Amino acid sequence: MCGIAGLVFLDRDPGLVSRGAELIRKMTGALRHRGPDDEGYLAVDSGTGEATELWGSDSALKRGVDIEDFRGPADLLLGHRRLAVLDPSPAGHQPMAYAGRRYWVVYNGEIFNWLELRGELASLGYDFRTGTDTEVLLAAYDAWGTDCVRRFIGTGPSGCTTWPGDGSFSPGIGWGCASCTGTATSGCLPLPRK
Repeated sequence: MCGIAGLVFLDRDPGLVSRGAELIRKMTGALRHRGPDDEGYLAVDSGTGEATELWGSDSALKRGVDIEDFRGPADLLLGHRRLAVLDPSPAGHQPMAYAGRRYWVVYNGEIFNWLELRGELASLGYDFRTGTDTEVLLAAYDAWGTDCVRRFIGTGPSGCTTWPGDGSFSPGIGWGCASCTGTATSGCLPLPRK
């Protein structure tokens, strides 16, 4: 099972964002045992809808900005540790973008019926570049919106999903989730990590 973490900044102070980048790196690092194969991060500025992909020392893909060099702007940071089960190639790296970087997801879970859904989505004209249920989740969201969760059989995501293309984000879609908690401290709100 993968590991995910997130921070929402209540104050857009650049110093806080810089310290938050270090904190999300440490939070995600504490989950390395859950996802030893890869790490990745996403910084979202919900005011502009811009998402910046960040990488760390264990990242399979070095796209975007080194997390140690990131200074903002952002009011949401997401982290992911990957246990590569489905499609162990770097194509399964997260955060994963879809639809021209309109949708992003940091996902922890499993969609048991992902192959059936992939076939249904392919018949609707969707193309796939990975062999992951994560990409199916994104295509399903693109096709059916939040109603996509009614079609999923599985667990997760017990974490964070972000759609900066419309300037909004949601802390999880909410199907089959394990319960998690977070505590507000020093101007940022940690999102559940699992």
